[in-house]
Amino acid sequence: MSEEVNVLKGEVEPYWVMGGVIDVKLDSAKTGGAFTLMEITNPPGVGVPPHVHGLDDETVILVDGTLTAILGDSVESMTPGDVVFIPRGVVHAFEAGKNGARVIALTSPGGSESMLREGAPSKVGEVGPSEIGEAEIGVLMKAAAGAGLNFLPPEESSSE
Repeated sequence: MSEEVNVLKGEVEPYWVMGGVIDVKLDSAKTGGAFTLMEITNPPGVGVPPHVHGLDDETVILVDGTLTAILGDSVESMTPGDVVFIPRGVVHAFEAGKNGARVIALTSPGGSESMLREGAPSKVGEVGPSEIGEAEIGVLMKAAAGAGLNFLPPEESSSE
């Protein structure tokens, strides 16, 4: 790990992903592989569908807005200041409330940023947000799987 101290201001490495922005604040290279730290901002109703991490644990801190979190078999309503720890292997999903949501997400060990670098449709500032086509979704899903993150097909993620 680098002995260098980093002071990071504003956006560091933002990507448009699934209708929101994921900004990689600290990647695994800057933390000696210990963790990846991201800020995620989603407009109302936008989030991440059911998925499971196979290589890392995730901690999510809600900073602004509200969030509905599906964590295994439970559904939680989150408000600012709420924190959730999700061990690897637990299916989870998030959806921003009526005013959107901003969270800090930490994955440990680091490396989850590789999904964004390899599969995100575009970086913020290079192009604006756009609808993601089937080809772009395929690239993102392949990159996600390479980072140990697997999205569940709709029939596997719904409770019956």
